[in-house]
Amino acid sequence: HAVLCGGISQYNATARPPGPSNYMNLLVRRARMSGVVVSDYAEQYQQAREQLAKWCKEGTLLAPETRVTGDLADFPRVFAMLFSGENFGKLLLKVA
Repeated sequence: HAVLCGGISQYNATARPPGPSNYMNLLVRRARMSGVVVSDYAEQYQQAREQLAKWCKEGTLLAPETRVTGDLADFPRVFAMLFSGENFGKLLLKVA
């Protein structure tokens, strides 16, 4: 399976996004690709939350984030970063 995430950065794309273009090769090799939405696993949320918290506490799992310092007037510009791919990981606006 191919795992796809981060699609929000492509919502307003004006050019073809990077990625595989030789889909016939995928067909001939019988490759499979399927979408996964977090709600598909709702019954496992608590178990996942506990495991992820443990990994974060141990330092095994790092959660990258982009922090922008500003005020509420900066919100539209910072929010737009979600759609342009300018941020890495969680996007935070620190309001002084």
